[in-house]
Amino acid sequence: MKRKGRFLSGTFLFLPLLTLSLGLLPTISFAATPPATISIGTHRVGLSYHAAGVGIAKVVSEKSAIKVLVKPFAGPNAWMPLLDSGELELGLLSGMDAGWAFTKGPGYSRKNANLRVLMKGNMVNVIIITRASSDIRKIQDLRGHSLTSDYGGNAIVKHILEVYLASGGLEWKDVKNVPVPDVASGLQSLREARVDAAFGGAPDTVRELDAAISIRPVPLDSTQKALAKAREILPSARPVLIKKGTAVLKEDTMAIGYPNYLAASSKLSEGAAYEVVKALWENYKELHPVHPWLKGWVREEMFDPDPPAPYHPGAVKFYKEKGLWNAEAEKNQKELMDAAK
Repeated sequence: MKRKGRFLSGTFLFLPLLTLSLGLLPTISFAATPPATISIGTHRVGLSYHAAGVGIAKVVSEKSAIKVLVKPFAGPNAWMPLLDSGELELGLLSGMDAGWAFTKGPGYSRKNANLRVLMKGNMVNVIIITRASSDIRKIQDLRGHSLTSDYGGNAIVKHILEVYLASGGLEWKDVKNVPVPDVASGLQSLREARVDAAFGGAPDTVRELDAAISIRPVPLDSTQKALAKAREILPSARPVLIKKGTAVLKEDTMAIGYPNYLAASSKLSEGAAYEVVKALWENYKELHPVHPWLKGWVREEMFDPDPPAPYHPGAVKFYKEKGLWNAEAEKNQKELMDAAK
């Protein structure tokens, strides 16, 4: 406690000051103490989002006073209401999902105004797959064939597939829709030959499936018209060329890529959010061996001045201390916070 005025000694002055100091200590200590345990929402076990979430939880748990538990769901559409209410503290999701959840966009029936961003993570490159024995080699070949659809637990997938279809001049009406609840179910449908093609997710995700049935990617058609349609449907996405030898890919493949973000509930304390960001920033190299996605978690990319949802105050404090917070970030933060009201 800061002392004001001239130093005075004596029992009568000392006791009131001691009493006042002791009275303040519990409040200060309680406010500064982060929760012992928090949870992070991810996709289902076996998918890259879950594996990456496990790595994030491991590093934060080992490098801070906070233990992070991993809670798998069908996707962010399933866990977002819990994050908004504060029952779930953290979540790993795409930039599109973060923006849509915050603004009541596609797949989200209401505005999740308590969604906050902590940091930007890796880029996710996703593919459509078919059996290697199939005659489907380009997007146009999907016409009249069955394709996984809906993805109620992870609505972004439907929009990614829509971009792929549009790149070949196709729409959902041009293929046979086979509704599935999530990515894992879609992959199982292809494995059991109940569909001709499916959303494959990241190439690393389908290693086991490739070993079981041998798969082949169906590349994105990257014409300018197709790219314009892609930007319209998925503002944060961009075309990427994935080199052969990446996971299961036996040839260069044009695909869709988009960024991931680590998000938090605004109900998580500033101190806890700060500790999570600090632990990952200072120990990011320990993420890299856990999963290929986490190799993309590097300091140079963690701070995004133009995020899809507002930053958590704990993250703002950290980035200001690092000298990264700038006029662009301040402007975007103000606009996003105004939108949350």
